[in-house]
Amino acid sequence: MRIEEEGDRNIDSAAVMVNAPHFFKVILNNCLQDGKLGIPRKFTRKYGQGLSNTAFLKLLSGAEWNVELTESDGEVWLQKGWPKVAKYYSVKQGHFLVF
Repeated sequence: MRIEEEGDRNIDSAAVMVNAPHFFKVILNNCLQDGKLGIPRKFTRKYGQGLSNTAFLKLLSGAEWNVELTESDGEVWLQKGWPKVAKYYSVKQGHFLVF
């Protein structure tokens, strides 16, 4: 029997994330001002078939946020709900986020 340390869960979760579809964003000021975060086209072309209107952002801590997706002219954004997430986690220009 193995007793899990607190850090073990984070390592296991991070290992799973490496194999899951993911993308990164460097936060620019317009993302915060406009209240939306663009999802890279390469990601949406590869994984965007049948996207729902809602994305569930699950953090390693176990927290989960619902954010509505907006699509227009081949662009997809995290929009309604994104400003709350950014404010709660004090997301600032220059931060590097992995989704």
